[in-house]
Amino acid sequence: MENQIIEILKSFIDYGDKLSKGVINASNELRKEENTINTDILLQCLDGLQWCVDVLKNTKGYLSSKDIRIDENRLADIIRELFEAFQNNDNVLIADLLEYEVTEILEEWSKDIKTIL
Repeated sequence: MENQIIEILKSFIDYGDKLSKGVINASNELRKEENTINTDILLQCLDGLQWCVDVLKNTKGYLSSKDIRIDENRLADIIRELFEAFQNNDNVLIADLLEYEVTEILEEWSKDIKTIL
């Protein structure tokens, strides 16, 4: 069982790195948009983030046993801010949240998880 969890966490790190790059690309695209938000880009980012949260929730017990504490609620707060910015058609705020907040969280999570692999 532990080997499976380790493989899942390795996948998380690989995917998190790709997702971070995708999030930065998405934020750049959103900054280019004048009056509309590209919902496809935002939905792809949110889907990727949801996968990450699911992995963390499913491995939380294992991570805790290794003294790794990951607070997925922090991401939930940012997602709420993203939703509010989306409702207000605020591309700049969405782009900033993606580039600065989301990528920071993904990098922190990957860094923490790498310490046990």
